[in-house]
Amino acid sequence: MKSKMKWVASAVNLVLCTSLLAACSSGSSGGSDSSSKLAETKLVNGKFDPPVKLTVWKNAYDSKPDARGKTIQNNPFIQFMVDKVGVESVYPEIITGDASTKLKLKLASGEKLPDIISLRDDKLTQELISSGQFMEVGPLFDKYAGDVWKKAMNEDTTVWDSFVIDGKRMALPQLDYKYNADPVLWIREDWRKKLKLPEPKTLADFEVLLDAFTNKDPDGNGKKDTYGYAAGLKDPLNTWMSDSGWIFGEFGTLPNQWNKAADGSLEYGSINPAMKQGLAKLKEWLDKGYIDQESGIMDGIKATDAVTAGKTGMFAGPQYSAGWPIGGLFTNVKGAEIKAYPIPVGPDGKRMFHASSFRNGVILINKDCKNPEAYFVYQNWLYDNYANAAVGSPYEYGFQENLDWATIKGKKYVFDDAKNLKPDLKLEKMNAIQYDVARIPSKMIEDYQLILQGKKSNIYGVRQESIATAPVLLSQKDSAVNSMFTGAPTQTMVDRQDFLDKMERETFSKILYGKLPLDAFDDFVKQWKSGGGDKITEEVNAWYKELHPNN
Repeated sequence: MKSKMKWVASAVNLVLCTSLLAACSSGSSGGSDSSSKLAETKLVNGKFDPPVKLTVWKNAYDSKPDARGKTIQNNPFIQFMVDKVGVESVYPEIITGDASTKLKLKLASGEKLPDIISLRDDKLTQELISSGQFMEVGPLFDKYAGDVWKKAMNEDTTVWDSFVIDGKRMALPQLDYKYNADPVLWIREDWRKKLKLPEPKTLADFEVLLDAFTNKDPDGNGKKDTYGYAAGLKDPLNTWMSDSGWIFGEFGTLPNQWNKAADGSLEYGSINPAMKQGLAKLKEWLDKGYIDQESGIMDGIKATDAVTAGKTGMFAGPQYSAGWPIGGLFTNVKGAEIKAYPIPVGPDGKRMFHASSFRNGVILINKDCKNPEAYFVYQNWLYDNYANAAVGSPYEYGFQENLDWATIKGKKYVFDDAKNLKPDLKLEKMNAIQYDVARIPSKMIEDYQLILQGKKSNIYGVRQESIATAPVLLSQKDSAVNSMFTGAPTQTMVDRQDFLDKMERETFSKILYGKLPLDAFDDFVKQWKSGGGDKITEEVNAWYKELHPNN
């Protein structure tokens, strides 16, 4: 389970008026006025009295009760927020598995939808917005969001772009940490030192490690049962864990995203000619046994299982990877060391990889929600007291002692560390409406740097190996490339993207596994263009030109 990461700084107290009229000048996406449906509510000392209920749709991922017998429907955090701000989150059902399909069926059947939808599915978000059942959230954010939350959102205002429809902000971005998803190259440092291998600065250096970790018995068991690199090839090549996208960046393109071409226009990276060099290199590594042949049926998390088991020496993944998903390595393999290195540089000095998004989900608000302002009061409290907790504040370690943190032998430990020290502890991670509770994008890297400088910072439950990624992330930040298209799906994307994506996955997989020759890439490009890709490119560039008329 992913480690809880807490970054805290000086508290900024939210000044709440003693009464608040929940009226909004604009309502649904259809432009109808929903203010008549909003009830008058009152805040007493920053708390709704009587409490306000918000029904919520959110994937719980697991329907099983925790050690206390609690589920998302009766999690202590619900009462905690009722006590703090008088807002009760009500989960009508426990959602697990394919939550997107379940929500689509609910929408198609005409069932009443909850007040708040918490999503990590951009395509479904667009479908829900198009249904006309959700209100414009921009004016609500401008009116009710607190200063800490607004400042966090302003660190990258493009987080709104994908959900601006006809000039209206229709979905609230759930913020993530800056650099949180930038890949670094994780290496079994004990293997590297044992075999006296160089620190990999170039792709050629990396290949030396690939060969040695595969063929020189790095685990010392006398068997040829190790691999050099973990790749989740079931996922898109440019992905978040066990990433292969950076390999193509060594030759000048990034697949699965829109990049700026030499002429200043936007092009889809997967059709750039440099893809052939990347595919050839990745196929070479598969053929040489550096990468497990089963990688084609592994997603990014599954691919890391061999790292956790002590059988694979390298993978590219986010800074938090040392804690999750490979935290079990340190238990499974005595003396195992892992260290993050910058992504190596390619043959011509090129290096590109996907940049982190400042957004990791969205919030939609039902146009029939009677008290949408309640969500903002709820979230303001979290930004002021949790995301930005003060040293010595009641929330320095978490929300409540013996719920999500504990004192063990006089020292305080957050969820994961406490559970590791005392597995019998009945602790739980508190379940807020947003997936990541409340995040200020710049806090993570700032606090990592403070710790590495020997200064005090409230950060708990993060492995030292992850904290040590700060200088690595900063050293390679100029190689991080965002997708240049951040708008809503174009009409042709809606009509043809699934077909084009399927063709891309199948073609690349067949090339990598020798079922098609490398030159099949050229045929793929032609089919992609004629199958709707040219029209999508036209639409994407029209969007970009409208947004950046002087570029």
